[in-house]
Amino acid sequence: MKYYSTDINDFLFHDAHFNLISWEDGRLVISAKNLNVRKSAAPNNDDADMEISEAIITIDGMNVKELEPHRAWMQDDKGEPYTNDPFIVYTSNTARELFEKELKNNVWIYAFGAYDEIYYIDAGGIIPFFAVRFDFSSIRIEWDSYCNKAWYET
Repeated sequence: MKYYSTDINDFLFHDAHFNLISWEDGRLVISAKNLNVRKSAAPNNDDADMEISEAIITIDGMNVKELEPHRAWMQDDKGEPYTNDPFIVYTSNTARELFEKELKNNVWIYAFGAYDEIYYIDAGGIIPFFAVRFDFSSIRIEWDSYCNKAWYET
């Protein structure tokens, strides 16, 4: 691969698509389509955020802590939000198995970031919208070329 970064802050993940390549011994390898590289990232020599048609993301030491399906919210007669969906949080092996199942079926990414040293991905797939929380020891994102400016730059 021609370019790489080890900093998730070099990227904007909104509207990217993740697909599982492999997940063995704590090493998660996924294909990411439509990932955007910030113009401030060292590998980007352009004056705009640039889109990558496909990148390979390798995450070592991947440890899924929780997967939370989001609940559907509605408004009552007074405009107050409510939900009839139960609050569910899957942990440990169940969370990992559910996340792996999602990754096998083209996950649409809304956000990827960190909060209090725990990483999160907000995404949609088989479960229409979910959050997965995890930690890892290292990440490497690699790609061969840029395909065009990010959609929001045009």
